[in-house]
Amino acid sequence: MCHALNLQRYPDGITAIDANNKCGKSGIENNPLVLTKISKLYGNEFWTGLGIYTQLTAWIDILGCFQLSKSPSTVYTVSSPGLCEQGCLTRYFGYNKETTMCSCLNNSEIQLASGTNLSSCVRKTDKADLVYMVYKTYNGTIQTPLVDNGLCTTLICSYSGALVLSASCEGNYDIKSVCEDGMQSTSSTLWGLTQNQTSVNCRRNDKLLLNTSACQYLSQNLTARAWTNVFREEIEVLQKLGELTATPTFCLSAIISDKGDYIIEKLRHNCSSKLEWFVCKTGWHQRSEEEYS
Repeated sequence: MCHALNLQRYPDGITAIDANNKCGKSGIENNPLVLTKISKLYGNEFWTGLGIYTQLTAWIDILGCFQLSKSPSTVYTVSSPGLCEQGCLTRYFGYNKETTMCSCLNNSEIQLASGTNLSSCVRKTDKADLVYMVYKTYNGTIQTPLVDNGLCTTLICSYSGALVLSASCEGNYDIKSVCEDGMQSTSSTLWGLTQNQTSVNCRRNDKLLLNTSACQYLSQNLTARAWTNVFREEIEVLQKLGELTATPTFCLSAIISDKGDYIIEKLRHNCSSKLEWFVCKTGWHQRSEEEYS
């Protein structure tokens, strides 16, 4: 039987994934323009057919603080460099942690020869200020040990060349804490600092961590692993249930205000939770478990 609105109710509750399977290939309706027209949903929590998935970003390289040649053509707000990289289609992007401003940069907007002090990029800036911390998507080779699928990287120089390895950002006492010039990040400690603490120490002296090409000038002095500027993030992405083979971390439900303003409030649940209501997209033909008037 085909219902005009495909509204479904399971009094004993149903998980979001099972509800999505009930809707077949069409899946659960999540269009607010459709959902807000279904009065039966007002005040009732229902599944949206959307899930929050955890995934790793591409590897990202911090290039430094630069003066842009002109205002970025694409600017928006996100909570981390990883989400900025994810949203930009360009290889280069700028991110300000103080303002959470992300800028997608075309080649014509960036002049890598126009570097400036790092301190200029770690403060709140006016929109007219064209100084940005610039990143790029890293396309070099990174070896990932089977037991260490980390978010940070280390560099070691050997006779066969530079070796970049992924590592836990917490580090260990086998990793040196040095800055881009090969000098200790702090005079008191050389070994065992985290990647973040080493980075903070270096930036106090207007330095970054090691560039992955540092073996060209530090080969004799870098025979142990040391932190680099290349990292990645574990981020949350919103996808329709069933579009990815991975299991969602959370499943999204929603409630439509029944006070006349029809505002949709979205909520996240463990995907094993059960709710009564959901709406299948147009084209669904299976009869629901319970008819309602």
